[in-house]
Amino acid sequence: MQVTSKTYWDEIVTLASDPELRDYDNLLECIDSHEYIIYTDKALCVLMHTKSDSAVFEDFNLNGCQDASEVYTRMAFHAMLADVLEYRAS
Repeated sequence: MQVTSKTYWDEIVTLASDPELRDYDNLLECIDSHEYIIYTDKALCVLMHTKSDSAVFEDFNLNGCQDASEVYTRMAFHAMLADVLEYRAS
């Protein structure tokens, strides 16, 4: 299933509103194992729909990446995390 802008942002709102994910470590774990991150096709959709595409360069580290898929998922992780945190702050 393709991730649309609406489904992506609905998920961001859900994650940002979840009281269990107020704990930063829980949020990191949730996003790290999220289907939008672990599946390359969905990670690419995150990169298309994020408003935080520049966030990937703040903490982005390519060390250990063995293929393009790993690069996309790391970028998507940082973008999705930034979107959740930004949504909370707004």
